[in-house]
Amino acid sequence: MDIKEAISTNAKFILVGCETVKERDGMSEFWHILVKICKKTPLEVFELPIKGLFLIAIDNDLEEIMSKIKDVISENKFEFIACRKFTPLDRMMDSNLESLKEILPEILKKIPETAKWRIAINRRHTGIKRNEIINAIASHPSAPKGKVDLKNPDWTIQV
Repeated sequence: MDIKEAISTNAKFILVGCETVKERDGMSEFWHILVKICKKTPLEVFELPIKGLFLIAIDNDLEEIMSKIKDVISENKFEFIACRKFTPLDRMMDSNLESLKEILPEILKKIPETAKWRIAINRRHTGIKRNEIINAIASHPSAPKGKVDLKNPDWTIQV
């Protein structure tokens, strides 16, 4: 399966950050944790063109898996050597504003109207400007009506 197929199947993803040039070790390490300790078999592992990052596609409950990984870390059941950071991704999409605008209603409806919120953007290998992304989200009709709080938000829309 390639990454385009995984995106179209609505798989969930975990973005894993590891030491640069140790992506293969990190993939093996994380696969071992998921299969042996969390008892969850990933769909696929994807190398990314960005050094120090890879993706794990899963079809199980993302929140449950992240909870198990936190338990593994807190109970010192396994010491991570290569993997450093784990970021759960609710949705993956093509890198363009049209795709972003398509999925916005589904994501924005989760945020309560009175909540404090912010938009955080990490851009790599894309021509989309930061302000274009922020404007597309903030001006969307279903954007939260609550207060924007950059320092202490209740919700963060991570793009």
